[in-house]
Amino acid sequence: MHLLTLLGLSALQRLSATQIPLGPPDFQRNLTPDTQWQDLSARPRADANSTGNLIFDTVHSFLQHWPNTRYRNGHNIVPATVPVNTLLYHGCNDDHLPAVPEWTSTDPEHSWPFCSGPPTNESITGCWQLTLVTSRPLKVLYFDGSSAANIEEGGPMDAQDLLVWGKVDPKRWVDERDRIDDLCKWGREFGIDGYLRMEMDFEIMLCDFSFNGGVELLSADYLAAAWWATIEMTVPNPQGFPVADLLRFGTVHAGSWHNRYPGDTRIVLDLTRLISFYDTSLAPSLIPSRASQQRWDHRLYGISAADLMATLYHVIVDRYTDRLELLQYIVNTTSAVNIDDRQRIIQTQLRVMLTPYIPFTARPIPVDGGITSSNSLS
Repeated sequence: MHLLTLLGLSALQRLSATQIPLGPPDFQRNLTPDTQWQDLSARPRADANSTGNLIFDTVHSFLQHWPNTRYRNGHNIVPATVPVNTLLYHGCNDDHLPAVPEWTSTDPEHSWPFCSGPPTNESITGCWQLTLVTSRPLKVLYFDGSSAANIEEGGPMDAQDLLVWGKVDPKRWVDERDRIDDLCKWGREFGIDGYLRMEMDFEIMLCDFSFNGGVELLSADYLAAAWWATIEMTVPNPQGFPVADLLRFGTVHAGSWHNRYPGDTRIVLDLTRLISFYDTSLAPSLIPSRASQQRWDHRLYGISAADLMATLYHVIVDRYTDRLELLQYIVNTTSAVNIDDRQRIIQTQLRVMLTPYIPFTARPIPVDGGITSSNSLS
């Protein structure tokens, strides 16, 4: 028994003399048995321009209030869906559905501070809050970070401004009416119903309040008005703290319900179509500006238009390179194939490439005078 023990100890000693701790390949090559536990600084440094950890963390933080409050300058645009029968709220000064794009909230505590009485009557103490319900899934775009926070020296709105105006203009930080109108106009071509943003809580910039826009009016409630929106009224409590401030805090409190994972689960994100400006292949011009900054100072201001052109070229190359290569092979093949069969194969390949872009009415004129469908591969 003692002999087996000695043999076992001897084997362990030989193993420990050659075993290298788990780590990156470069780390293992730089270590020897004599230095593996002595020089812990031998571990190679990460690439200073690497953003993989930032992409990972931002995706992990989507729809969570606190992480997007701490790092308020969002870098991601994500397609999302608002499911059927989701409730949305809109504070206003009458009981009519808006005829233009407007803001809605996902919690009533967030919309209530925006409700007010008719502007012609300063003594009124009531206001209107509309409760809407989605009649079909809404297609929205999600901007992460505190993307509804109007901060002059910030950057929370950089991504949406870059999307709709093609550049980040710091002077337009408070142009909310132009922002929502232009976003809705831009998104109409793509069937986008609204835009999901975050401030104290989550909100949806809704483009169309009609039935065709995917929402129905569930109720129009006449509520006690937000006091600061109508008349001066402060009711002190025993500690002298204004009740109005407590009511304002209710909005912040509502946002805290979504502070951590899983965040606001009423929105379904499509991560397969995520666009991240932390992607160094998409926006390489942002790399130098991030080099000397803390993460909460990262923003999209200063992005180069050349990045957008380079991305367009990459899309074209990715879309057609391998298919054109296959087409070239079919055309130039030396194998014994009937010429009619080869032409049919070539035509089929061309139609596979181009059919998503051919209007239904674009039909070739057949030689025999018959009717030919552009959708046919025969």
